[in-house]
Amino acid sequence: MIKSIYYNGNRKLKKAGVDIQMTPAEQIEYIKCKNDPIYFCKKYVKIIDIDHGLVDFNMWDFQEEMMRTYMDNRFVINLLSRQMGKSITTVAFCLHTAIFQSYQSIGVLANKGSTARKILQAAQRMYENLPFFLQVGVVEWNKGSIEFGNGSSIIAESANSDAVRGFTFSTIVLDEFAFLEQADAFYESTYPVISSGSTSKVIIISTPNGMNLFYKMWEDARNGRNDYVPVRVDWWQHPRRDEEWAKTAERNMGKRKFAQEFGNQFHGSSGTLISGEKLACMTWQEPIKESESIKMYEVPIEGHSYLITVDVSEGVGSDHSVINVSDITEQPYRQVCVFRNNETAVLVLPEIVERLATQYNEAFILVETNSIGAQVSNILYHDYEYENMIVTATKNQENVVSGGFSTTSEIGLRMTKKSKRIGCTNIKALIENDVYLVQDFETLGELQTFVSRGQSYEAEDGKYDDIVMTLVSLGWLSTQDYFKDLMDVDNRAAVLARQMQSVDDYIAPIGFLDDADLDALNDEVEEFVVNMMG
Repeated sequence: MIKSIYYNGNRKLKKAGVDIQMTPAEQIEYIKCKNDPIYFCKKYVKIIDIDHGLVDFNMWDFQEEMMRTYMDNRFVINLLSRQMGKSITTVAFCLHTAIFQSYQSIGVLANKGSTARKILQAAQRMYENLPFFLQVGVVEWNKGSIEFGNGSSIIAESANSDAVRGFTFSTIVLDEFAFLEQADAFYESTYPVISSGSTSKVIIISTPNGMNLFYKMWEDARNGRNDYVPVRVDWWQHPRRDEEWAKTAERNMGKRKFAQEFGNQFHGSSGTLISGEKLACMTWQEPIKESESIKMYEVPIEGHSYLITVDVSEGVGSDHSVINVSDITEQPYRQVCVFRNNETAVLVLPEIVERLATQYNEAFILVETNSIGAQVSNILYHDYEYENMIVTATKNQENVVSGGFSTTSEIGLRMTKKSKRIGCTNIKALIENDVYLVQDFETLGELQTFVSRGQSYEAEDGKYDDIVMTLVSLGWLSTQDYFKDLMDVDNRAAVLARQMQSVDDYIAPIGFLDDADLDALNDEVEEFVVNMMG
């Protein structure tokens, strides 16, 4: 009985372990294909064309440039408009790697499992249409993975934080990365999988989808802040697209949607508090020091005045508690440090606020007291005896900064609809006129999704606005005469002198936070809770 050379009876697939004698011409072609992925693709790879069905892969110039970039670099990030053949180009490169290099493990990960499987299907179609002398034989062939006789494999998975655990990949493709939910957690779990190797590759491809991790990684690549090589392909580089095509598409889709889908523009949500034009040109800075929860952008400067605005969550893993430190010495005011954590207990937060406030020249503190925020402000004032707390009162049904305590006063700010409206209006003016400079990427991200809802503003569904609300508090405070007094040198000195009089000796500054301080901060505040609870 003659043993079949086909895999599972499929006459397009050679079974692993089957040796076929190459002709001298085929040997020459094999070497050419091995040494040149572009030659391999243009001569032997077939793809599906929407108008003509199965056709030769006649690569366009930008696709050849993408392929060369993949060959020469370990880390590549691609920004491409829709329907440019980005996934086809990338999977053809992966197929070439799997065929001509032994024991290569390639992971194709997409925002949806169905998308990843469609990409794998394209690779399978390419392979099925190769002549047998280029096939290395099939060991496994299914919807989620293929394995070849040379030990190489291609696996398709949905991109989630557990997708790559247990795998060792030599190449990872992250498709439509901008559309991946919880991209930060996923990337943190993915990168260690390939970082241990010296030749392993990461290829990221996507169209824009607001200002998220993909946007940050793209901008960092453009500005040399990471090791990714940026590749941008715009709609007019497609040979079949011209101005008339663009006019038709823009007319049918709308200008904003066309700009994002085909114009490679990173638009945020519509109806944002800060104008889209301003958001598009805002930039962020890399922190000079950071830990899991704290990002420091500027160290305290002697003689400068600082304001800390605090938004408190319950610390159960949902919303975040935020401590936002701003330098208010002179215009433009600047965001200089941000604490953001969604697991910090309410009893622990005052310790962190007090440490940061002390470090930043006995900063003034304004805590939003809605819900459990009042507990934090009261602990700071009564237990820590921290004097530079901003007190508010109700006057003519409006919140105002109070010069002292009364029956209507409280430590902090109870955010009402009116005070929120005032705060939103003024922080918008401060940011759009470059009077307040945002330096933190996560803050910029929240501003991208802080949108109009009825007569107010709040985060889009599934997004956060905890840092933004600390800016709203600052915006409200900037309208108060008290804040204007702080901006006057003489008045500021007088206020500082008056409020520093009764600070006890035990409230000692912690100095500059070095890396060890930042890393150990959570452990220290946990110990603080234990001691406080007795």
